[in-house]
Amino acid sequence: MAIVKSTLGKFSGRLGHVILYKGRDGKMLCRSEGVMPTPKSEQQKRHCEAFGTVVKTGRFLLPVIQVGFPGEKRFPAGMQGFIRANVKTAVTVTKIKPEKKVNVQKRAPQEFEGEIDFSRLQVSDGSLGTPEGVTATVDAETQSVRFIRQEMGLESPCRFRDDELYGVVVSIGKRPQFRIFSLGARGVADERCFKIVSKHLRVEEAAVYVFATSADGKKASPSVCLLS
Repeated sequence: MAIVKSTLGKFSGRLGHVILYKGRDGKMLCRSEGVMPTPKSEQQKRHCEAFGTVVKTGRFLLPVIQVGFPGEKRFPAGMQGFIRANVKTAVTVTKIKPEKKVNVQKRAPQEFEGEIDFSRLQVSDGSLGTPEGVTATVDAETQSVRFIRQEMGLESPCRFRDDELYGVVVSIGKRPQFRIFSLGARGVADERCFKIVSKHLRVEEAAVYVFATSADGKKASPSVCLLS
């Protein structure tokens, strides 16, 4: 940001990649529009496609992300944290026409296609320890998912008895759907069954995850994929 002095008077708007506006004290200020360079190399386009694929997935998972990425010192909150946790590990990018050279005039989605690997997707991340002793089973006939967890042993600096556990079911088909369920406190042995009523979320075609948050919701654990 910079202060602008001009003999032409006060003005505002966009000038190239610079945005001009008036501050609270009446001074004219300017800032960069933050334009990203157009990706041209194959490596740049692959990263761009991976980024876009994660963002697209994150948009429909936003209610889960808001719980699973509360924001800590080393773990950004919300969509930023979701992207950082997944863009390099949970996306497979393939070239649509491998026999052709990369065309600098084309956008990344015109030449590359990204696909989420749901077995590696992180729907949460943070400093807490991952849930242990949790299993999940699905019943295609009743369209239900059952979470079973063992009683927690001793507490540790990253696992506490009053941590809250969450189960997440995500469709792996073309129609994005999800469900998030509260599973109760980490320290208690429990068994919970949830019935899913949806045309597009079928338990036999879904990935199932579990993760933990602190009792106050300010910390989270990496998620564990139980089924995919």
